[in-house]
Amino acid sequence: MKIPLSWINDYIKIEDSSKELSHKMTMAGTEVGHITEIGSTWDSQKVVVGEIISIQNHPNADRLRLASVNVGNNDLVQVVCGAPNILENQKIAFAHSGAVLKNPSTGESQELKPAKIRGVLSNGMICSAAELGISQENDGIMELPNEMIPGVPLIDVLGDTILETELTPNRPDCLSIIGTAQEISAITQNPVIMPSVNYASTETNISDLMTVEIENPNHCIRYTATLIKDVQIKQSPIWMQNRLEKCGVRPINNIVDITNYVMLEYGQPLHAFDRNKLKDNHIIIRESKNDETITTLDGTKRKLEKGMLVIADKSNPIALAGIMGGQSTEIDDSTNTIFLESANFLGSLIRSTRTKIGLNTEASYRFERELRQEISVLALKRATELIVSICGGKAHKGIIDEYPQNVSHKNINTRISKLNSLLGTEFEQTKVWDTLKHLGFSKIDSSTNENLILSPPLWRSDINIEEDVIEEFARIYGYDNLPVKRLSSELPSIIPDKISNIIEKIRDGLVHSGMNETISYSVSNINSLQKTQSPSDDREIIKLLNPMDSTKAWLRSNLISNLLETLSANQRSNPNTPIKIFEIGHTFAFDKNYKVGDLPTEENSIVGAISGNVSEENLWVSHNQNFDFYNLKGILERSLNNISSNISYSSHNHFLLKHPISAKIISGNVEIGIIGELDDKISEHFNLQKDYPTFVFELNISNIVKIASDSNISYNQISKFPDSKRDVSLLIDISTKSEEIEQIISQSKLVVDVLPIDKYIGEDIPKNKKSITYRIVFQSNIKTLDAAEIDKIQSNIIKSLNEKLNIVERYSI
Repeated sequence: MKIPLSWINDYIKIEDSSKELSHKMTMAGTEVGHITEIGSTWDSQKVVVGEIISIQNHPNADRLRLASVNVGNNDLVQVVCGAPNILENQKIAFAHSGAVLKNPSTGESQELKPAKIRGVLSNGMICSAAELGISQENDGIMELPNEMIPGVPLIDVLGDTILETELTPNRPDCLSIIGTAQEISAITQNPVIMPSVNYASTETNISDLMTVEIENPNHCIRYTATLIKDVQIKQSPIWMQNRLEKCGVRPINNIVDITNYVMLEYGQPLHAFDRNKLKDNHIIIRESKNDETITTLDGTKRKLEKGMLVIADKSNPIALAGIMGGQSTEIDDSTNTIFLESANFLGSLIRSTRTKIGLNTEASYRFERELRQEISVLALKRATELIVSICGGKAHKGIIDEYPQNVSHKNINTRISKLNSLLGTEFEQTKVWDTLKHLGFSKIDSSTNENLILSPPLWRSDINIEEDVIEEFARIYGYDNLPVKRLSSELPSIIPDKISNIIEKIRDGLVHSGMNETISYSVSNINSLQKTQSPSDDREIIKLLNPMDSTKAWLRSNLISNLLETLSANQRSNPNTPIKIFEIGHTFAFDKNYKVGDLPTEENSIVGAISGNVSEENLWVSHNQNFDFYNLKGILERSLNNISSNISYSSHNHFLLKHPISAKIISGNVEIGIIGELDDKISEHFNLQKDYPTFVFELNISNIVKIASDSNISYNQISKFPDSKRDVSLLIDISTKSEEIEQIISQSKLVVDVLPIDKYIGEDIPKNKKSITYRIVFQSNIKTLDAAEIDKIQSNIIKSLNEKLNIVERYSI
């Protein structure tokens, strides 16, 4: 929200500098993200108020004109101007040569210099709002109020400071000038002066001319309206246009500008209908019917789903409630009677409709955050007063106020003892009340020193319970002013959670192996989910009723789809970088035979993927080598080592994986996951790089918990003697499983570890054979092994492999 201090000064006296005020607001929870000083670059001698005295046609250009401008003391300066909206006797912003202005095309500051334009010298410029840095409007010159005096420095009349606040969703009150003034009042304890509202009305009561019907009081909590006749549609006053532009709102005409002005002032959206374009005198707030259509003010014809909230006459919808009006009843130059609406709609319903039709507006932004019902009447009367005074209208007597379920906001009993207990303070009731009264609370009862019974501020919809009141006191008093104290009691001991401990151990192992954890949304697109769901999985994927994004409307039934999308995105942005990622999270699905009211099943799982060139990651690898199955297998074994020492792999066909480079991961008799190379069709669906194969794994946490509980992990003393490593390259049949080889090698009592580190199939390898290099670690608990002893053990291992699996040694180092 952009807050011009010149506007907010109408309601509260501000004595602090803009930086001091911004700091105080931020420390109190209303963060000021940016301060814009309008006019800080305007030279008081070079950028001034001017008056156009005369206008002549340019002798050499049809679209340019020569303007004679009074820049003070009747000094006249001739400039060339191409703006379509210049008029004689018009007050304008004038910049002399040498002034520094903003170039709207580049956004950069630029010094203005004398220039010949089509043969005529121009000694200055009549400025637009964009060139002055006030707004983005660059279609014509910026008009100034007629009462301004030529020659006065522009900074004295238009200089301003704009605070841009960054608000949390629970503070819609600060999406307004008056709401922000109330916040500043609480911080500075200066009073707020509300605008007085007074206007004359006709003898005819509005209830004799218009009626309103609310079909569902839960959807439209309150609907208020006035009827104003004899309005004249024209430009709004210059002062109003300037304020709107400073807040980032484009002026349109006086009626629309007034509704926008009051929305910014009070935080309450309003909408004006052309009364003569309504089909009858009856307005209905109802749900849309299936396949109804409405052309909104932006010119877009929109097809509505059943259940969207609309404003309608007897024939058709005339507005999307709380979002945008319809083109059929818009205000135009012929409008003379308006029906002015100020309502309060259910925020969740506005959000749902806005999401489905893809239309974000200032009105929907506010309604989604739940406004107080009382504000609608205040804003309606304020807008009516401005229309009567500015547009020459006459308001009919009374207002329409449909309020079927009068919402009474309950009083809140605030215990001083509870406040002091939560904040670690020793405040008395008087100090607490002195702070809260500046926030707009009303005191209902304070007959005891221990309690304050309070009514929340009129404009705050987020204060409902005692803790809310205590939070308000703390933030205005200042969190940084609260005393530092020791905890009043010891923290309770944490009971270890078995599943969390297992997940944490696996996470640590994956991270220590160089993998990066990713966190994705719990929603995905249906095509990716179906592509990665097993044909034998008969669970039903869950569709959200009110998704934030229509392309991500389904709860994920597996983690692999989102992980592969993340991998694809990283490959596109870093095409030659090796990627090793994993994700831990929940999946959701309905069982095949679920009934209405049943909850979905929710499971924990871990997935991971690696892809890329090993030499890009490891400088010690000099040859061009991609990640392979064994790289991922090694990572998994290190990560699962603390969970179970009994991990094995068995060849397995899986629809996600390329056969035969696929396996199921087993511990004992329990299958805990899968591992392998991703199938080409799956890779193609996710647009993964074809130059690098992708290897993935998936672990089932529920099954890992079973094997972890059944595993009796024993601990042995670490040997005092050094280990010795040998890399042995073996020539084996292509169908032989690596786990069989590892089991035979591990049978030697002096072998403490065996790990496949390389695989090769090439010109030197016979057909139907492959070469795998294993790193074998030898170690004794009673002495240091010498080379001869290791040679003997290795020879016995090779002999055993040859006898059992027909394996021969290629070489060893």
